[in-house]
Amino acid sequence: MPADTSCAPTSYYHPSNPIGQLFTSHEAGFERVAVVGLGSGALACYAEPGHDWTFYEIDPLMERIARDPRNFAYRQNGRGRLNVVLGDGRLTIQRAAPGSYDLIVLDAFSSDAIPVHLLTREAVDLYVSRLRTGGVVAVHISNRYLKLEPVLAALAQQRGLFALANFDVRIPEADANKGRAASHWVLLALGAGNPWRIYPGNPAGIRRRRMRASSRGPMTTRTSCRALRF
Repeated sequence: MPADTSCAPTSYYHPSNPIGQLFTSHEAGFERVAVVGLGSGALACYAEPGHDWTFYEIDPLMERIARDPRNFAYRQNGRGRLNVVLGDGRLTIQRAAPGSYDLIVLDAFSSDAIPVHLLTREAVDLYVSRLRTGGVVAVHISNRYLKLEPVLAALAQQRGLFALANFDVRIPEADANKGRAASHWVLLALGAGNPWRIYPGNPAGIRRRRMRASSRGPMTTRTSCRALRF
Protein backbone atom coordinates (compact mmCIF):
# COMPACT_ATOMS: atom_id res chain seq x y z
CA MET A 1 0.00 0.00 0.00
CA PRO A 2 1.28 3.52 -0.71
CA ALA A 3 2.35 5.55 2.29
CA ASP A 4 -0.18 7.95 3.76
CA THR A 5 0.90 11.48 2.83
CA SER A 6 -2.04 13.31 4.38
CA CYS A 7 -1.45 15.87 7.09
CA ALA A 8 -4.54 16.88 9.07
CA PRO A 9 -3.92 18.39 12.51
CA THR A 10 -6.46 17.49 15.18
CA SER A 11 -7.04 18.07 18.89
CA TYR A 12 -5.86 21.55 19.97
CA TYR A 13 -4.45 22.21 16.49
CA HIS A 14 -7.56 21.64 14.37
CA PRO A 15 -7.92 24.15 11.49
CA SER A 16 -11.08 25.60 13.10
CA ASN A 17 -9.33 26.21 16.41
CA PRO A 18 -7.58 29.52 17.20
CA ILE A 19 -4.14 28.40 16.01
CA GLY A 20 -5.59 26.99 12.79
CA GLN A 21 -7.38 30.27 12.13
CA LEU A 22 -4.13 32.14 12.66
CA PHE A 23 -2.46 30.17 9.89
CA THR A 24 -5.37 30.15 7.45
CA SER A 25 -6.13 33.86 7.94
CA HIS A 26 -2.57 35.05 7.43
CA GLU A 27 -2.52 35.62 3.67
CA ALA A 28 1.26 35.84 3.24
CA GLY A 29 1.87 32.83 5.47
CA PHE A 30 4.58 32.55 8.09
CA GLU A 31 7.81 31.79 6.27
CA ARG A 32 9.97 31.29 9.35
CA VAL A 33 8.41 29.69 12.40
CA ALA A 34 9.76 28.58 15.78
CA VAL A 35 7.79 26.18 18.00
CA VAL A 36 8.80 25.60 21.62
CA GLY A 37 7.46 22.14 22.43
CA LEU A 38 7.28 19.45 19.76
CA GLY A 39 4.57 17.12 21.05
CA SER A 40 3.27 14.95 18.23
CA GLY A 41 4.45 17.49 15.64
CA ALA A 42 0.89 18.22 14.48
CA LEU A 43 1.65 21.90 13.87
CA ALA A 44 4.01 20.84 11.07
CA CYS A 45 0.91 20.35 8.91
CA TYR A 46 0.70 24.14 8.61
CA ALA A 47 4.19 24.46 7.15
CA GLU A 48 4.10 25.52 3.49
CA PRO A 49 6.63 24.49 0.81
CA GLY A 50 9.74 26.60 1.10
CA HIS A 51 8.99 27.71 4.64
CA ASP A 52 11.48 27.04 7.45
CA TRP A 53 10.24 25.67 10.76
CA THR A 54 12.31 24.95 13.86
CA PHE A 55 10.92 22.92 16.76
CA TYR A 56 12.65 23.32 20.11
CA GLU A 57 12.13 20.21 22.26
CA ILE A 58 13.70 19.47 25.65
CA ASP A 59 12.89 15.74 25.77
CA PRO A 60 14.85 13.43 23.41
CA LEU A 61 12.28 10.67 24.00
CA MET A 62 9.48 12.93 22.79
CA GLU A 63 11.48 13.70 19.67
CA ARG A 64 11.94 9.98 18.93
CA ILE A 65 8.24 9.28 19.49
CA ALA A 66 7.17 12.11 17.17
CA ARG A 67 9.69 11.03 14.50
CA ASP A 68 8.51 7.41 14.38
CA PRO A 69 5.84 7.10 11.62
CA ARG A 70 4.31 4.21 13.53
CA ASN A 71 3.21 6.80 16.08
CA PHE A 72 2.76 10.03 14.12
CA ALA A 73 3.37 11.02 10.49
CA TYR A 74 3.05 14.80 10.84
CA ARG A 75 6.77 15.50 10.46
CA GLN A 76 7.10 13.20 7.48
CA ASN A 77 4.07 14.68 5.74
CA GLY A 78 4.65 18.35 6.54
CA ARG A 79 5.44 20.32 3.39
CA GLY A 80 7.98 22.77 4.78
CA ARG A 81 11.61 22.43 5.83
CA LEU A 82 11.40 21.08 9.38
CA ASN A 83 14.22 21.06 11.90
CA VAL A 84 14.27 19.89 15.53
CA VAL A 85 16.68 21.37 18.06
CA LEU A 86 17.01 19.45 21.33
CA GLY A 87 17.41 21.38 24.55
CA ASP A 88 15.64 23.85 26.80
CA GLY A 89 13.45 26.05 24.60
CA ARG A 90 14.44 29.35 26.17
CA LEU A 91 18.16 28.62 26.02
CA THR A 92 18.14 27.21 22.51
CA ILE A 93 15.93 29.85 20.88
CA GLN A 94 18.34 32.40 22.32
CA ARG A 95 20.91 31.14 19.82
CA ALA A 96 18.75 32.29 16.91
CA ALA A 97 19.64 35.68 15.49
CA PRO A 98 17.42 38.65 16.40
CA GLY A 99 14.59 39.10 13.89
CA SER A 100 14.66 35.46 12.80
CA TYR A 101 10.98 34.50 12.94
CA ASP A 102 7.58 35.58 11.66
CA LEU A 103 5.88 33.47 14.30
CA ILE A 104 6.94 31.92 17.59
CA VAL A 105 4.61 29.30 19.09
CA LEU A 106 4.93 28.40 22.77
CA ASP A 107 3.31 25.02 23.33
CA ALA A 108 4.58 23.80 26.68
CA PHE A 109 1.91 24.74 29.22
CA SER A 110 -0.80 22.07 29.10
CA SER A 111 0.32 19.89 32.02
CA ASP A 112 0.03 20.46 35.76
CA ALA A 113 3.76 21.22 35.99
CA ILE A 114 4.63 24.05 33.61
CA PRO A 115 8.06 25.49 32.76
CA VAL A 116 7.55 28.86 34.44
CA HIS A 117 10.89 30.17 33.19
CA LEU A 118 9.28 30.37 29.72
CA LEU A 119 6.78 32.97 30.99
CA THR A 120 8.99 35.55 32.69
CA ARG A 121 9.49 39.16 31.60
CA GLU A 122 12.95 38.28 30.36
CA ALA A 123 11.61 35.34 28.37
CA VAL A 124 8.98 37.50 26.67
CA ASP A 125 11.64 40.08 25.83
CA LEU A 126 13.67 37.27 24.24
CA TYR A 127 10.77 36.06 22.09
CA VAL A 128 9.92 39.55 20.89
CA SER A 129 13.56 40.20 20.01
CA ARG A 130 13.57 37.11 17.78
CA LEU A 131 10.52 38.28 15.80
CA ARG A 132 10.63 40.02 12.47
CA THR A 133 8.66 43.24 11.99
CA GLY A 134 4.97 42.38 12.28
CA GLY A 135 5.71 39.03 13.92
CA VAL A 136 3.46 37.28 16.42
CA VAL A 137 3.98 35.12 19.51
CA ALA A 138 1.22 32.49 19.93
CA VAL A 139 0.99 30.94 23.40
CA HIS A 140 -1.02 27.77 23.96
CA ILE A 141 -2.45 27.93 27.49
CA SER A 142 -5.08 25.16 27.54
CA ASN A 143 -4.75 23.90 31.11
CA ARG A 144 -7.14 22.26 33.59
CA TYR A 145 -5.17 23.38 36.62
CA LEU A 146 -3.75 26.85 36.01
CA LYS A 147 -5.19 30.13 34.69
CA LEU A 148 -2.37 31.58 32.64
CA GLU A 149 -4.26 34.26 30.73
CA PRO A 150 -3.93 36.87 33.53
CA VAL A 151 -0.20 36.19 33.71
CA LEU A 152 0.18 36.87 30.00
CA ALA A 153 -2.03 39.95 30.27
CA ALA A 154 0.32 41.29 32.92
CA LEU A 155 3.37 40.57 30.79
CA ALA A 156 1.76 42.21 27.76
CA GLN A 157 0.94 45.33 29.75
CA GLN A 158 4.40 45.57 31.26
CA ARG A 159 6.10 45.07 27.90
CA GLY A 160 3.78 47.30 25.87
CA LEU A 161 2.44 44.47 23.70
CA PHE A 162 -0.90 43.96 22.00
CA ALA A 163 -2.62 40.85 23.32
CA LEU A 164 -5.62 38.79 22.23
CA ALA A 165 -7.05 35.71 23.94
CA ASN A 166 -8.93 33.20 21.79
CA PHE A 167 -10.87 30.48 23.55
CA ASP A 168 -13.09 27.75 22.06
CA VAL A 169 -16.48 27.74 23.71
CA ARG A 170 -18.39 25.29 21.51
CA ILE A 171 -17.09 22.33 19.56
CA PRO A 172 -19.59 20.95 17.03
CA GLU A 173 -20.28 17.27 17.56
CA ALA A 174 -19.08 16.45 14.05
CA ASP A 175 -15.71 18.10 14.75
CA ALA A 176 -15.40 16.47 18.17
CA ASN A 177 -15.97 13.08 16.57
CA LYS A 178 -13.03 13.83 14.27
CA GLY A 179 -10.70 14.64 17.15
CA ARG A 180 -11.10 18.40 17.58
CA ALA A 181 -10.63 19.56 21.17
CA ALA A 182 -11.31 22.92 22.81
CA SER A 183 -8.22 25.08 23.19
CA HIS A 184 -7.13 28.39 24.67
CA TRP A 185 -4.53 30.59 22.97
CA VAL A 186 -3.06 34.03 23.54
CA LEU A 187 -1.42 36.11 20.78
CA LEU A 188 1.18 38.76 21.57
CA ALA A 189 2.60 41.30 19.14
CA LEU A 190 4.18 44.71 18.81
CA GLY A 191 2.63 47.67 16.96
CA ALA A 192 2.09 46.69 13.31
CA GLY A 193 1.76 43.06 14.36
CA ASN A 194 -1.48 43.79 16.22
CA PRO A 195 -2.75 40.17 16.26
CA TRP A 196 -6.50 40.75 16.36
CA ARG A 197 -6.33 42.40 12.94
CA ILE A 198 -5.33 39.00 11.53
CA TYR A 199 -8.80 37.57 12.11
CA PRO A 200 -11.50 38.74 9.68
CA GLY A 201 -14.97 38.46 11.19
CA ASN A 202 -15.96 36.49 14.25
CA PRO A 203 -15.61 32.73 13.64
CA ALA A 204 -18.39 30.54 14.96
CA GLY A 205 -17.58 28.79 18.22
CA ILE A 206 -14.74 31.14 19.14
CA ARG A 207 -14.95 33.70 21.92
CA ARG A 208 -12.44 36.44 21.18
CA ARG A 209 -11.20 38.72 23.93
CA ARG A 210 -8.90 41.69 23.96
CA MET A 211 -6.88 41.69 27.14
CA ARG A 212 -6.42 44.97 29.03
CA ALA A 213 -4.68 45.93 32.20
CA SER A 214 -6.48 47.61 35.05
CA SER A 215 -6.08 51.38 34.98
CA ARG A 216 -6.05 51.56 38.76
CA GLY A 217 -2.37 51.00 39.30
CA PRO A 218 0.47 48.53 38.72
CA MET A 219 -0.40 45.24 37.07
CA THR A 220 -0.76 42.12 39.17
CA THR A 221 -1.73 38.62 38.07
CA ARG A 222 -4.96 38.87 40.09
CA THR A 223 -6.33 41.98 38.39
CA SER A 224 -4.39 41.99 35.15
CA CYS A 225 -6.92 40.69 32.68
CA ARG A 226 -10.14 42.40 31.72
CA ALA A 227 -12.25 40.73 29.06
CA LEU A 228 -13.80 42.85 26.31
CA ARG A 229 -16.25 40.63 24.43
CA PHE A 230 -16.97 41.12 20.76
